[in-house]
Amino acid sequence: MGHLMDRAWQIEQEFWRNSAADGPQGWFAKYMATDGFIVLPNRIVSRDDLIHGWSERLAIRTWSVSEPSFTVIEGGNLVLSYEVHFDADWLPGYDAFITSVYVWGADDWTLISRAHTPRGDFPF
Repeated sequence: MGHLMDRAWQIEQEFWRNSAADGPQGWFAKYMATDGFIVLPNRIVSRDDLIHGWSERLAIRTWSVSEPSFTVIEGGNLVLSYEVHFDADWLPGYDAFITSVYVWGADDWTLISRAHTPRGDFPF
């Protein structure tokens, strides 16, 4: 499973590279399930909204990610967790914990959902 986890991490990093270049619309079309979604701090966004709405955003200027942790769940699905920092005109100095859930398909991983949990104070 190790090489498969590495592949999921490559796919996840490809998202950030695309977000700093031409945009990740093609990434969402290729790697996200048709009923996939992303949980943001202010709403839940569908795959279609991500594909069609991202063109309104400027590319992120810089990004960095921490080393990921991997949790294999029943059926060989994978939860990938890491921290991200990025800077964009539309969201400067963003720091968050990312949790992405992938399912193994015929020959590659498919993103089912991703959740952003911004860094900040919380009484727990």
